[in-house]
Amino acid sequence: TKEGLSPKPSAQIEGGSFATYLYGGGVEGKGDRLDYAAYFSRFDTDNNVLNGSFNDTSITGNLGFRPSRKSEIRAVFRSEAGRSGTPGQWAFERPDADAYYRVRNVAGTLTYTYFANASWTQKLSYAVSDSRQFSADLIDSGSYIPQYRGRTAPYTFYDFTYQTLNETRRQKLNYQSDFMLPHGHVFT
Repeated sequence: TKEGLSPKPSAQIEGGSFATYLYGGGVEGKGDRLDYAAYFSRFDTDNNVLNGSFNDTSITGNLGFRPSRKSEIRAVFRSEAGRSGTPGQWAFERPDADAYYRVRNVAGTLTYTYFANASWTQKLSYAVSDSRQFSADLIDSGSYIPQYRGRTAPYTFYDFTYQTLNETRRQKLNYQSDFMLPHGHVFT
């Protein structure tokens, strides 16, 4: 039976304590020469500590096209972004109410596959990934002396302001040739 490109949707929603929510959805479809899938999800929670909030958003996509019986072109994409409060070491003293961490990751691949015959496949692909991570504590909350289970530290701790950014981008071009050998072995 032939499947059409009609979209098949999906959805989810969940909730819990500490203002925790997870929701998302997607759509997918497949035909003789084209297939696709796209999904979205979001997770949020406040946790049970000051500045312990966390959120994350993900988006993914996958698109494949077969121009002929012997070839396929496929694009795959993923994006993720989130933010997290960083409360610090609660056991020893007060939490840090303003420090946080943000992240954004994006990755994608474009692949051309050629099925030369039943035992030989060739692939040419280009991939790129990009990551951005940012940490900050923008307010100096002053000094304090840590205490834990009735013990007091012999020195003073300080809350310094800071901003840290880490950015990374990678690119890759790859060729792969696979030969099917007897007894289920593959030579690459």
